[in-house]
Order: sequence, then structure tokens, then C-alpha cells
Amino acid sequence: MLEKLIAYTQSHGLQRLNGITMPNNRGMIGLARKLGFTVDIQLEDGIVSLSLPLNQG
Repeated sequence: MLEKLIAYTQSHGLQRLNGITMPNNRGMIGLARKLGFTVDIQLEDGIVSLSLPLNQG
């Protein structure tokens, strides 16, 4: 489903896809890394920021 969201946002001209998850959500963090997201673990804030540039090419 996340792959479909990435394709949808790319096709609608978005330049970046951002998300937030909990640090203990290892499944989501692993999937995000596999799909090319930058993963920024912010333990002091209790969140993990996810960011994927959507280059049009």
C-alpha cells in the first residue's frame, strides 16, 4: 500500500513524502528504509521522522 501511495504522490507532482512513526515500530522503519526513505530517529522527542524525495524523471 505504501508503494501505491508513493506512486500516487509522484504522479500528482509532489516533491517529497514525509511521515512520522514511533521508535518501536520496527516494521515500518524497515519498510521505509527498503523503499528509500531517510530515517531520522529522534529519541528525545519519541518519534522517527521519515522522508522520501520524489524526483520526477
